[in-house]
Amino acid sequence: GVSALLFGLTFLFTRSTHNAIDYGLQTTLFTISRIGVPILAGMLLDYYGYFTMLCLLSFGIMIALVMSLKAQPAIEMKQIF
Repeated sequence: GVSALLFGLTFLFTRSTHNAIDYGLQTTLFTISRIGVPILAGMLLDYYGYFTMLCLLSFGIMIALVMSLKAQPAIEMKQIF
């Protein structure tokens, strides 16, 4: 569900003359992050413990939240909803 939504939202941030290239790049980066984050979380858990892993992953989520709030005006300008 969420993945489909995110893949659909990537079209909001593609250039009209380069939709395929931009979409391909964005989905590749999204997929790499979906593979890499669990590996990183496992390494953090093994080497530094649960608390550090939780704090660093929470920090990453907070960065994503701030970035999405900054992107909100650009999304609203597209007037898709």
